[in-house]
Amino acid sequence: MAGRTPSVARRLLGAVASAVALLAVQAALAGPAGLVVRAHSQLLSSTPGSGSVVATPPDRLVLVFSEPIDPAHTSLDLLDSSGRLLGTGLGSVAPGSPTVLTATPPTLGGGSYTINWRALSASDGHSTSGSLSFGVGAVAAGSLPLDVGGTGGDLHAGHDAGQILVEVQGRTVADTGFMLAFGLLVVGLGVLAPAGLLRRGLVTAQLVALATGGISAIVLGLAAGSVPGLDPIGFLFSSQSGALLLARAATALAGIVVAVVVLRAVGVRAAAIVGGLAGAIGIALIALGGHAAASGSVGPVADIAVHVGAAGVWIAGVVALAWVAGRSAGPSGGRSRARDLRAAVPRFSAVALVSVALVVGTGVYSAWLQTGDLTTVDSQYAVALIAKVLLVGVALVVGALNLLGRGRGDRRLGGFERRIAIEVVTLAAVLVATANLASGSPPGSERPVELEAVPPVELAGVASAGPRTGADATRPGLALKPGRPGPNAWWSTLEGGPNVDAVELRLERLDQSGSENVVPLRAVPGQSATWVATGGVLPANSRWDATVVATRAGAEVGRTEYRFAIGASGITDGRAALPIDPALVLAAALAVAALLGLAFALAGGTLPGVDRVAGRQALIGGGVVGATLAIVLVVGTYAR
Repeated sequence: MAGRTPSVARRLLGAVASAVALLAVQAALAGPAGLVVRAHSQLLSSTPGSGSVVATPPDRLVLVFSEPIDPAHTSLDLLDSSGRLLGTGLGSVAPGSPTVLTATPPTLGGGSYTINWRALSASDGHSTSGSLSFGVGAVAAGSLPLDVGGTGGDLHAGHDAGQILVEVQGRTVADTGFMLAFGLLVVGLGVLAPAGLLRRGLVTAQLVALATGGISAIVLGLAAGSVPGLDPIGFLFSSQSGALLLARAATALAGIVVAVVVLRAVGVRAAAIVGGLAGAIGIALIALGGHAAASGSVGPVADIAVHVGAAGVWIAGVVALAWVAGRSAGPSGGRSRARDLRAAVPRFSAVALVSVALVVGTGVYSAWLQTGDLTTVDSQYAVALIAKVLLVGVALVVGALNLLGRGRGDRRLGGFERRIAIEVVTLAAVLVATANLASGSPPGSERPVELEAVPPVELAGVASAGPRTGADATRPGLALKPGRPGPNAWWSTLEGGPNVDAVELRLERLDQSGSENVVPLRAVPGQSATWVATGGVLPANSRWDATVVATRAGAEVGRTEYRFAIGASGITDGRAALPIDPALVLAAALAVAALLGLAFALAGGTLPGVDRVAGRQALIGGGVVGATLAIVLVVGTYAR
């Protein structure tokens, strides 16, 4: 058999080569990009607003970002119309508002000014930069460039091919190291040990995985700190993201040292537990250093930790099966291998089924939080997410064939060895796609918060005759960005109507007496149906009536009224939303599935086609994890 079929080792070598080639191809296709990074902790609004003109010089500059910013590496420079620098390195993070940068400018006179800002996300460690202009006094309205900011959904914006390769490869290798260390613990104790296959080599593999993960974390930190304006060593030791990467390296080193000592003093099982715990801590640090940490809630972070951990178990199991399939040679070895596979595959199938269920459930929840919309494909991020889902689907199909074969010598897709190689390549591609998503900018955090129109919607100001319909009517929508107290940008999207000449917002505060304030909106460059006004400051605990009016050739062609209230942390009334929060629905589905699995296992049931004892253990373990996570997600959602 060995003479007719390539060895598993050769197939795995080919799988690794394929993964490396995938990274290189991706970097080559990305090509060179611009010099400004436009993703991650992106500017949402400011005061003065971008392109706005204020009557009196501002005594404070305020910038609001989509993610928490690192105070040591976020600041702004102020320049006058001639390009003369008036202040550099200005700004500090507002107390109690980790997404807000405030700065006191020097005394300003009339004229136009430019703010050049740079920010470092405290969540994922990516740097961003940009600029905006504002005017003071006798500056013509509309003469300044309008920068609405935000490019949520981009992948690797502002990075050249080399930076992309280092970023994606670094994340892939660093995260996979800790995933394998943890996964090998679960697979070793739940699959290999009951089958009599637990060997010192498992601990060796854990140590190699931890070393790879720790070293790659340092390389990733140095690469992240190598962008203009940052010092790589300073980034590691003075930023929150750098500290998390150092903690991952320290965890790997401590895990290796302790595991070696325990291996010599106690044995393989205890050493595997040490290596697996180090991997689990590394996975927790991965979750704390990603986009989920920007939510400010423990729920999304816990969701990512379970997602990565369950994926690590799946990947480690596939690697372990490849080792079992290729550990023997010759006729007698072939018989031994067949026996070992018949013992290991049904046990791994039990663990894999539960792990995959957790991967899928937590993945859907995370995708909703990151994108805010599971049905729209309107960004590079969404395309990468779909690619990941398709790759996971392929891996599931191949894994299902292995489950049905139960380690026997069936020849579907070229036999067990070839299927294992296909699954390894597919999972490697999944890891690369995941690294792309971690390196990209999810659009959810930058989406404007839509408001709900007051019924009935009145068009063209003809309330007595009812809403106007026809080709000359439009319906202006209204949204706020970021939808929190302080500076906000007003966004209006014209639905179902023709191009218009002007859009204005008529704003009245309802909890205080005062006159109506008229705010002109400007068309977003390249988006004729989207109009925006920046720099509007909304105080906490206020109520508003807002009417958007669209005109063409001096005639009104659209009008929509909105009423909303804004509290201490966001919009409390008038926000357009689905009747039920999809995040809660997903959490409830996870809880129901977990409780059903627990009940089924405790009643003596097991999964089809798997080892009975392993199936019950996997259901109980997965059920406890799933139910606990569901509780955390529900509590976290209501605590936002």
